[in-house]
Amino acid sequence: MIVLIDGDLLVYRCGFAAERTEYAVDYVDPVYDEAGRIWAENKKGAVKVAASLEEKGITSEITPHVNLEPVGNALYNVKSMITTMLDSLQATAEDVIICLSGPTNYRTEVATYKVYKGNRDPDHKPTHAQAIKDYMRKNWNTIYSENEEADDMLGYMQYHAWREDPYATVIVSIDKDLDMIPGLHYNFVKDESYHVDEEQAMRYFWYQMVTGDSTDNIPGIPGMGPAKAKAALDDVATNDLYGVVRALYVQGYGDDADRALLEMGRLLWIRREQEELWNPPVRTTEA
Repeated sequence: MIVLIDGDLLVYRCGFAAERTEYAVDYVDPVYDEAGRIWAENKKGAVKVAASLEEKGITSEITPHVNLEPVGNALYNVKSMITTMLDSLQATAEDVIICLSGPTNYRTEVATYKVYKGNRDPDHKPTHAQAIKDYMRKNWNTIYSENEEADDMLGYMQYHAWREDPYATVIVSIDKDLDMIPGLHYNFVKDESYHVDEEQAMRYFWYQMVTGDSTDNIPGIPGMGPAKAKAALDDVATNDLYGVVRALYVQGYGDDADRALLEMGRLLWIRREQEELWNPPVRTTEA
């Protein structure tokens, strides 16, 4: 069995595990003309402290401070995590393919309603990120995506294998977006394996078409959250999902419905073929 690992997640989890960021709230008390500093464990806490000072007429400045562990600690985290995965899956290092996202992604050009992943801080990356990637490439079969995401490579590698043998590969990740790819999946945090069939995969995609993906700044249909999506789609036959979802897009976007539906589909779809761009299913009429 080939073990397809979401390398992006490992970079972030192992990298951030080797560093801790604290936030300093620096201020000057105008009454006593005294400077001071208050430490907070996270940004939310720092903002709360700054707001409390502001109520007293004291301005402040928040500055992050990274307490960094040696790079060896981050690399040890990677080795330990991959070793644990392989032990759980009864696989070896020779079975591993690690997928990492390259610098470009076609979705950035597709997105017009909102900037794709525009809600993320582009500088919020582990300090040891590049060292972790280099370590992966040195020790395991590691590949970078070109104008797509690591998820897309995981998607079409598993999909092609799954058509021949449902258990030939396993996607190792905690990203639920990958559940739109049929086959075996392994959640390495929960140490849980599960299988997704074709119907489950397609239903998950259409569910996301309604809700969007707030993590990636994909809006979906305005006002349609998980509860409303579940109520709208749960009792709909799989072959009828497109028609129901399109009708919801008409309600949400009016005359712009088809453009919105196409854009959301191309942003959300995890590729099953290389260089694939999602298109709505072709509907045939019976004579």
